[in-house]
Amino acid sequence: MSHRPPPETSAYRRALAMGLGGPSFRYWGAFGRARSRAFLSRLLARFRWYPEDLLSFEEVRQQLRLEQSDYRGVQAIPVDKIVGSIARYEDFNRTFLPRRDNLSARWGQIEKAMQSGGVPPIEVYKVGGVYFVKDGNHRVSVARQIGMTSIEAHVFEYSSRVPLWDDDDQTDILIRGEYLDFLEMTRLDVTRPGQHIMFTSLGGYRTLEMQIGLHRHILERQQGQAIGLPEAAAHWYDSVYIPITAELQRQRIMDLFPGRSTADLMGWMIEWADWRAQSKGETLDPLAAVQQFVRHSTNPLQRLYAQITRLMGWPILHDTPDPRKEKAG
Repeated sequence: MSHRPPPETSAYRRALAMGLGGPSFRYWGAFGRARSRAFLSRLLARFRWYPEDLLSFEEVRQQLRLEQSDYRGVQAIPVDKIVGSIARYEDFNRTFLPRRDNLSARWGQIEKAMQSGGVPPIEVYKVGGVYFVKDGNHRVSVARQIGMTSIEAHVFEYSSRVPLWDDDDQTDILIRGEYLDFLEMTRLDVTRPGQHIMFTSLGGYRTLEMQIGLHRHILERQQGQAIGLPEAAAHWYDSVYIPITAELQRQRIMDLFPGRSTADLMGWMIEWADWRAQSKGETLDPLAAVQQFVRHSTNPLQRLYAQITRLMGWPILHDTPDPRKEKAG
């Protein structure tokens, strides 16, 4: 039986031009299936939570201000935690399905070698819990398509003050840059190392910075002395952020906002409380503000949707000491 694809396909014509006809062209079959999956994945991308594109390591390096890596030796790393590439992030999608027909020659050679177990370890950069390919993009692509769950890699690790997760996209990287600025200003990762104030949209940390500045001003008036910003931020975290977010989670208010974090809701509530204070002259206790905010910002359809998410067991995004346990897909 012939393994050749239909002669009208552009990939087939290019393969013949590169001398891939005959028996060796049987590897086009697996590559062709991978290309078909890549095409279908792109069509379905807008209907899924999971990102479609690989991350650019250079963009991550700049946003997170990564400086120096340490070599960690050869390790078996999970292929589903490889989320980006140094130079080939446009050639493959997020699951390393090939996006270009002209990758077929190299892809087929790698598949043949991997099936016989004859490929060297790849090279990756590690940031947080995810990896970026320095050398070996084709090997990762083939590994995923033949069902390998791990792959040998030379690992070079960068330390980062902010986390990266396997479902982060380009916008998340920009948000992590804002988070890094926030931590450098407040030093909350030093004074309160268990904190995870994670926004899902840009601009949220600026709202918290303004709130902390106001809190600092109030403390200085109460104590009659200057207070450093890190000290004020730690006091705000203990006396304002923790009680409010604990109340949000205790009453399962977060269920009304699937896919959002408690930090998101905290930021919205701060802006809402400021509006109430300016327009109506109301100064609410933080916990009372939670109830009024939810009552004024939700509707019966939202509450019905929240009940459905609970019944179906759909994931809800929360900020916790281990936020990945509950992060929405």
